[in-house]
Amino acid sequence: MLGFAYGLQYNAKKNGACFNAFQDNINLIQELAATLSEIYLPMNWMNLAIVGENFFDIGAEISVSCDISKLLNELTTLVSWEQISELASRGLGGAIFELPQLFDE
Repeated sequence: MLGFAYGLQYNAKKNGACFNAFQDNINLIQELAATLSEIYLPMNWMNLAIVGENFFDIGAEISVSCDISKLLNELTTLVSWEQISELASRGLGGAIFELPQLFDE
C-alpha cells in the first residue's frame, strides 16, 4: 500500500499527504494489534477506544488527502454495458469455432 501511495506523489523527494496518511494508518494498525493483544486487562480498554478513534480519524484523512471519491468515480467509468456486450460476443463467437475442436480431441 505504501508503494501505491508513494506513486501518487507529484514530488518523489518530499512525502505527500496521501503517503503520510497511509504510513500513519499502517503504524496505527500495528498499534491496534498490540492493544488488542492486551485486551484482557480492563485498564487497556480505554487505550483501545483511543486507538479506534485515531483509526477513524486517519481513515477520514486518507479519504480527503488521497481523493478516494475521485478514484472511485474513475473506476466506475472503466466498465460499461458496451464493453460487457463486446466481451460476451467475442467469447461466444470464439466458442463457436473452438468447441468442435474440443469435442474432436
